[in-house]
Amino acid sequence: KYFEWQVRYMKMWFEQAQMSGRLTRLLSASTPDFLAASGEIPTHVSPPYNRPGDFYTPYNKPWAVDRWLKDARPTEDVIMIIDPDCMFVSKMELVVEEGSPIAQQAFYHFDFSKNDVPMQIARKYCKDCTFLDPIAVPIIIHR
Repeated sequence: KYFEWQVRYMKMWFEQAQMSGRLTRLLSASTPDFLAASGEIPTHVSPPYNRPGDFYTPYNKPWAVDRWLKDARPTEDVIMIIDPDCMFVSKMELVVEEGSPIAQQAFYHFDFSKNDVPMQIARKYCKDCTFLDPIAVPIIIHR
């Protein structure tokens, strides 16, 4: 229920700030929840990330974004990825160029000398990387 209220407030802030574009919630779940089934919040339901032996739940966000881009095929050129606890106090009008996404700087960092979870993921998906930039929401990309 707490998550549902976060989403409702995020939608209210989105509308109150007169943000341009459509709001689509991405839900990683086996079945639609109340908000999705009722149509109260436009929702794309994506099956949870499921790869045998890989149980890192934060994969659900990039997995849901990937499924949404492939299944729903949005036509908007610019896409903003936010979390349900984000709020808009005024309209954001950012310009993002194709191939140059922008995002909030994240609080964590990647330490190449360690073998912690972030570095294990980085080594798995970013072969031969010499620099990793930790990012957080909002993430704004040009499709």
